[in-house]
Amino acid sequence: MRAFYNAARSLGHPHEEDMNHPETSGVGPRPLNNTNGIRMSTAITHLNPIRRRLNLTIKANALVKKIIFNRNRAVGIEVESHGEIFRVKGDEIILSAGAIGSPHLLLISGIGPSRDLERYGVPVVHELPGVGENLRDHPSVEIWYEVKSEINEGISPSQVGL
Repeated sequence: MRAFYNAARSLGHPHEEDMNHPETSGVGPRPLNNTNGIRMSTAITHLNPIRRRLNLTIKANALVKKIIFNRNRAVGIEVESHGEIFRVKGDEIILSAGAIGSPHLLLISGIGPSRDLERYGVPVVHELPGVGENLRDHPSVEIWYEVKSEINEGISPSQVGL
């Protein structure tokens, strides 16, 4: 790691402390959310502690097809599971489908630039320019390599400052 970092710096690549910043283009520590070697996912950190709540239902193998609106208020979702399509309604609808899924759901549900929605025959619920544009979802390049043992020997990530 140290050899790669130093080589990149010697070629003029800037040091970047925050690799999650959208304008990052240099070299630096890769942020990992690990505790004792276990990746801390949303399921582990947030869902597991509350999964037994009576007001929470977890349904596997379910695909949200669109958001249901009453005028301009989200009141539910349309879901497909095992070939069955059904609706789930709620007082509060929270959209959390990731960098690709969230704008996709908004667009197919009628939230976004009206010119794009109309072009694809999607009824406009709310004109909102920018939805589905400027995607940046942690672009990165991974390079797998094997180094000679004398280069790698005795160097730990903490010694590299990474």
